[in-house]
Amino acid sequence: MTLFPAARWRGPVPNQGGAMGQIRGLALHIQEGSESGTDAWFHNPASKVSAHFGNPKSGPLDQWVEVGTVAWAEVDGNTNWISVETEGHSGDSLTASQLENVAQLLAWLHTGWGVPLAISDTPAAGTPGLTGHGLGGADWGGHYDCPGAPILAQRAAIIARAQQLLAADPTPTPGPTTTEDDMAFVTGEIKPGAGAVTIVLPPPANMGAAGWGNVWFSLGCDFGDCDVRVAIHTHGVGWSEIDQDIKVTAAGDRVNPHGGPLPTGVQKISVRRTTNPDVPLSYLVEAAHR
Repeated sequence: MTLFPAARWRGPVPNQGGAMGQIRGLALHIQEGSESGTDAWFHNPASKVSAHFGNPKSGPLDQWVEVGTVAWAEVDGNTNWISVETEGHSGDSLTASQLENVAQLLAWLHTGWGVPLAISDTPAAGTPGLTGHGLGGADWGGHYDCPGAPILAQRAAIIARAQQLLAADPTPTPGPTTTEDDMAFVTGEIKPGAGAVTIVLPPPANMGAAGWGNVWFSLGCDFGDCDVRVAIHTHGVGWSEIDQDIKVTAAGDRVNPHGGPLPTGVQKISVRRTTNPDVPLSYLVEAAHR
């Protein structure tokens, strides 16, 4: 299961296809409406449309379709392009929050799939990078005003911000999903049958330089008991596995596999069920600001 760690999972939606081919880039769209209305429309089978991500005026991205699965957003571009729908109307500019969300997503796609940090004005011809729906022309459905000139003009700023993220952290990760008082949170669900799932921590991945520390990780389950193995990836060290099965029970509270804060420098966590693979698990990452 391939989810952007900082996005809120809103799927699955009924309107999606099979596996994508080579991911060439990120396509910007405009919703011509609200995030909530778009979410409802994508969950309606009669709409026959979907996108990978939604970008509200404020707050984190929403995700409707897994990366690597075809979303019904760009007709001929569906098999090769990740789509992100922007809340608003053609002629709007991205808010500061929306620009940051796209930059974080672009940096993540660059790291994981080699998407170039470059502007693409001819996506239908296969030019990779950051593009807009309308630039695909008739082959992409003829939506020439999507996402609109102001957002297309912000592509250079999006790329510059993604480059800053890459320079700050050679394995960039998205920011916290939400912020409340002095805590940052990332939450999500590991679906049944997902196998080993890697969760990327909020930047700076429990590194003290940017002010985040005391990072905690926990698992919960409401639908059955299972044992899991948890591995951590530490900066400069690599992967190491906790040498025991960790029991997560439906009747119990959330389980902290480490019994306290994660070791300094942990960037990623891998969770794998060893029993009862059909049980969904929820996870929570908490980071207290110094």
